[in-house]
Amino acid sequence: MKIKNLLTFLLFLGLGCLILYLVYHKQQVAYEVECVAKGITSQNCSLLTKVYNDIRGANWVYLLISIGFFVLSNVFRAIRWNLLTEPLGYKMKFINSFGAVTIAYFTNLALPRIGELIRAGVISKYENIPSEKAFGTIITERIVDVVIFCFVSVLALIFAYQKVSEYLFKNAVIDFKSMIFPISLLIVLLILIRVLYKYWAKIETTKIGAKVSVFIKGLIEGLLSIKKMKKRGLFIIYSLAIWACYFIMTYVSFNALSATANLPPQAALVSLFLGSVGMIIPSPGGMGTYQFMISEALSLYGVAGSDGFSYANLNFIFISIIGNISLGLSAYVLLPIINRKSQS
Repeated sequence: MKIKNLLTFLLFLGLGCLILYLVYHKQQVAYEVECVAKGITSQNCSLLTKVYNDIRGANWVYLLISIGFFVLSNVFRAIRWNLLTEPLGYKMKFINSFGAVTIAYFTNLALPRIGELIRAGVISKYENIPSEKAFGTIITERIVDVVIFCFVSVLALIFAYQKVSEYLFKNAVIDFKSMIFPISLLIVLLILIRVLYKYWAKIETTKIGAKVSVFIKGLIEGLLSIKKMKKRGLFIIYSLAIWACYFIMTYVSFNALSATANLPPQAALVSLFLGSVGMIIPSPGGMGTYQFMISEALSLYGVAGSDGFSYANLNFIFISIIGNISLGLSAYVLLPIINRKSQS
């Protein structure tokens, strides 16, 4: 690992650990209040011990089913990606697209948001697709995912309107001073785009400009691949299936712990919504923010903070960590072997 990548990894890991510690500290304080109410001594009131015991006593059958749907979501994502590259004239092997997807998630554990670039590089290596075109299709995928996430948000508001709206109004406080920097950055970006557009003909004649032009054209071609797609119905079905798997994963894993076993489907929908929000923060796998948002979501349904923290860590460890690492490492090792055999 290069020094720059190592420093970036340590930065994001540090951010994730800091957020996780702050969430843990908040839940530890609340757990101590619970212990006092139950007459439990402070010596026997360790949240870490509780989380360990909860995970050790979890029902592994439901965890395995949940992990199965996690794998299935990656299968659907790989098949959907194949549909996007076909209009560009590339028919990818499923094993390569699936492997590239899992390697991307594995990479995101160390270097958040870098996984998509790695994914484009992996498929470019094994399928000879220009990386800029592959990256364009990945951006298109992500745009579609954002649209479906908005749909999930609406569903959460419809089926759990009172709980979600109360939480959002209570916690979504806008500080207009904090908006000055992003707005200024947007203005500068728009000015830069205007200048580049005006002088692009001259810039394109330079050596660097020509390379950038090829990259941008390939990227745009990848982005617009959805317009040339013949199987749009299948693309929509697979897109919805990916998020259906996420929902089922969440709902099924509720049964792994007694504290969350009787929660309604609405709780899984709200957890999926708020948990996805927690994953936006660039920490390894959403470390810290995921635990916070899931604990907040479950608290709306009467689950104690300590129990919500246990459930969040159970999911985080077995799906985000063990699931992504096992799949990603397997793909990293097997793809060169599989492709060497197919090319010989």
